[in-house]
Amino acid sequence: MRDKSIHKWRALNGASKDVMFLQTHEYGALGIADFTHVHSPVTIAHEPLKHMLFHYRMPASGWAYAQVIYGGESFAAFSDGLQKAFKAAGGVPKEVRTDSLSAAYRNHSNDDDLTERFNELVTHYGFKASRNNRGVAHVNGAIESPHGHLKSQVEQALKIRRNYNFETRV
Repeated sequence: MRDKSIHKWRALNGASKDVMFLQTHEYGALGIADFTHVHSPVTIAHEPLKHMLFHYRMPASGWAYAQVIYGGESFAAFSDGLQKAFKAAGGVPKEVRTDSLSAAYRNHSNDDDLTERFNELVTHYGFKASRNNRGVAHVNGAIESPHGHLKSQVEQALKIRRNYNFETRV
């Protein structure tokens, strides 16, 4: 008898639903910063360009900022990108999250210590610094997935241009 009532209930109401926990973000509360590698064969004067992108995003609005970085994930590149993103956004969020960027965190310490220069930047702008899992990169979907969208847009623009070579960096 129990089987018939369950069968009837499922016929009327459908299968059980997946449980989802929606993430909501307060506007201006969180900014996420990361670097991403570009695989497009861009050249300057026909010489391969070694570069990556600094990518900053505000998850609540989806607003994003990106900048070409020549070289690696240095503090200078991180700081420059972050400050330009703040300027372009017209303000500083309450919190800035990264993965375990060595430009921002002392990853070989047992403490959750910021590097001295990043701590000075945090103090100057007055935001809270946070990071994803210690020592684990590529785990923040709020920036990792948009990396793919950003790189796809760049690739599409280069294809429309029909040329991956530029005469100068400017």
